[in-house]
Amino acid sequence: MPTGSKFCSLRCRLSQIFISKESKSPKLDEAEVNNALDEFENHGPNGPTLSAGSLTSQDVLSLFKLEEAKHRWNIDLDHLYPVPDALLRVLEDIQYVTKGSPPNEALTRTKVNLILISCIAAEKRLVDQVTSQAANTGDNRPSTPAPVPPAPVQLQFESKLTYPVEFNGEKRLYSGIADYSLWYESASEMGLNLVVMEAKKEYTAQLGEVQCLSYMGVVHRSRKTMGKANSSVYGICSDGLEFRFLHIDNESRVLRAIPLRWDFEGKEIVSRIRFIIRIAIESSPTTTPLRPLAVQNERGTPFKFYPNVHRSDDDDPMTDLRPDADDSLE
Repeated sequence: MPTGSKFCSLRCRLSQIFISKESKSPKLDEAEVNNALDEFENHGPNGPTLSAGSLTSQDVLSLFKLEEAKHRWNIDLDHLYPVPDALLRVLEDIQYVTKGSPPNEALTRTKVNLILISCIAAEKRLVDQVTSQAANTGDNRPSTPAPVPPAPVQLQFESKLTYPVEFNGEKRLYSGIADYSLWYESASEMGLNLVVMEAKKEYTAQLGEVQCLSYMGVVHRSRKTMGKANSSVYGICSDGLEFRFLHIDNESRVLRAIPLRWDFEGKEIVSRIRFIIRIAIESSPTTTPLRPLAVQNERGTPFKFYPNVHRSDDDDPMTDLRPDADDSLE
């Protein structure tokens, strides 16, 4: 949107056009209406806006001062969570009742909704279990304070993300809406660590990577600007069938994991999503680190992502997960 008198002038033009429309004046010109609306929508109070649809991957790297890592993002998931039976049944029902219908954005959204909600609910319940166990097994002496649980994370739909950038030598306001975002602090603190984009239909997950990465860049660069020590952020782009995982670390490097398919690698997908949700929970404000439960995986061995359920804002949980030499992207 233009600033100052230019913005006021544009508002006056729009007002006159719509007043003319209401009075059915012959002065109404359709082309003038469309031009004025286009100009209104493509500007903001801080200057012209910029959307992800007009950007290339290289544009995003440049705008948000990112660089591609030279290695694949390896997530050590030796212990996998099974896909919950309830989730499998619902997804099977969806497949059954939509068989033969053309895939579209609504179907993709339904699948992604169910998978995300199932994973987040499971992690939140696990934290409740850990917190309850810590409270019940702690020292009961009056001088020992009760453990403070992490603040609850929130899944939000269609979150607007903005950040001032310079594009082609011009100051612009980058603006977009993330389909899903996982928050552990307020919007004023830009306290989110996961951005999810849904593709329009099956077999198009890769097409949403640039948009997803740009939203991750907004979060990362905003937290850097605020002086946050932890600016790490994660991204998922999915069409409900294929899942692509991205990560921007504290050094502004972009790491990409090998894509996974739901029909063959459901356990890996669920475990990766829960891995990222666990990081969000650990990043939430709390004063008491908690010991994890001795969770057993399907092999009967203890399952544990991290040594503590809480990790301070100064820590990037990915710093201990360095890529192997044989996973170079070169």
